[in-house]
Amino acid sequence: MRDPFKSDRIEATRRFFDSETNTATPTGDGGARLVFSETKSDLGLPEAKVEGEYDHQRPLFQLFGGWIVTATRSGLVLIDQHRAHTRILYERFSSAPVQKGQGAQQLLFPAVLALGPADVALLTDAVESLQALGLDVVFPDSATVKVIGLPQAAAERDPAALIDAILEELREAGEVDAELRASLATAGLARAAAIPSGRTLTRTEMLDLVDGLFACQEPDRDPWGRPTIATFDQEAVASRFR
Repeated sequence: MRDPFKSDRIEATRRFFDSETNTATPTGDGGARLVFSETKSDLGLPEAKVEGEYDHQRPLFQLFGGWIVTATRSGLVLIDQHRAHTRILYERFSSAPVQKGQGAQQLLFPAVLALGPADVALLTDAVESLQALGLDVVFPDSATVKVIGLPQAAAERDPAALIDAILEELREAGEVDAELRASLATAGLARAAAIPSGRTLTRTEMLDLVDGLFACQEPDRDPWGRPTIATFDQEAVASRFR
């Protein structure tokens, strides 16, 4: 399947980092895809080749296990790694639905989860959306869900954690239309599949995360409107030394 984020990914990052000013500063409280680099990362993202000199010259480090720090010509940039990866996965899942029975990585040992009838009903109503995401589930009875396949990008995650995250979004929303239900299921899946805060990243993984984020349609917020990026221009930095 063609990677919809591979093309123009490098240029999207360069435009942001080479610009004198940028518009990716988040505003207020509010709401992410990802990848590229010279070597394979461990974030479940497709590879893309880049010019090594460009990467090596880019200042980049991880702060407190949860934020990536880098810089543009106009200032300092902090990126929340969990929210950023959630945004990346959300857009990937949203733009590349899979056909039923395709695109899911089948589990050697399906996960059988005991749920309440109300939760099973929520998942049943959203089953077409789940299948489009590559989450292959069946319902043996009114209080059980069997997970038999996971999306490639979430293949290493705990099936129970993925289902719990999806249910959390669906429960909170209540009665909604099919389109919003699909969006909520996608957001929950992306959140549960995203790299957590506290995980140490390699430089390659940080590059993948930054480049993937700036290739997103809405890089400045996660699916719930919370900021993914904080920027500090020269004046903001200088003011700390007065």
